[in-house]
Amino acid sequence: RELDRLQAAVTGAKEAFAEAAGRIAVELGRGGNSAVARHLDVTPQHVSNLALAFKNKRADRAVADKGAAA
Repeated sequence: RELDRLQAAVTGAKEAFAEAAGRIAVELGRGGNSAVARHLDVTPQHVSNLALAFKNKRADRAVADKGAAA
């Protein structure tokens, strides 16, 4: 059970890290993907995917919030 709990914590941390990297890249705007990629030592394409996932998640939340408000 301890390993399962720790694995769940690692998975949650990875998801939070990926979302934060995507959010920061989006907030930085032009050049954000490259800046985050340099900081994390990954490719700009990888950060671009994280940023796209963040944008999609944000759009899904907006639709859900709009539907809940109706």
